[in-house]
Amino acid sequence: MKNEVYSIIAGDIEIWARIGVHAEEQLVENQLIVTVEVHSMQPYKKGEYLDYEQILDIVHSVFGHSQKVLEDIAVEIIETIKARFEAPLTSIACKIKKVKPAVRGMKVGHLGVEITRHF
Repeated sequence: MKNEVYSIIAGDIEIWARIGVHAEEQLVENQLIVTVEVHSMQPYKKGEYLDYEQILDIVHSVFGHSQKVLEDIAVEIIETIKARFEAPLTSIACKIKKVKPAVRGMKVGHLGVEITRHF
């Protein structure tokens, strides 16, 4: 038996949203870059696959809610993907980067979170 991990990756999804706990972060949309990786030990068979478009739809719909914290958004994306896919998943990772955030007058390339949940 092969010991392989099968993955689907939706990377560098660009989202613009008002995200953050500080008042100034709620005034202006931030550029966010989202990457989602879904892993399974079950090989894909012809005609059976994890659908990229479903992952993109999930990311888009989660950002449609009024969220303030990147961690909450990442967890909601992971939980929604886990609930939607029937394949036996081993893990889901979600990385969200806030590009060039306004932070106390400092220049910062990006700030972000990465959450991985194993099943």
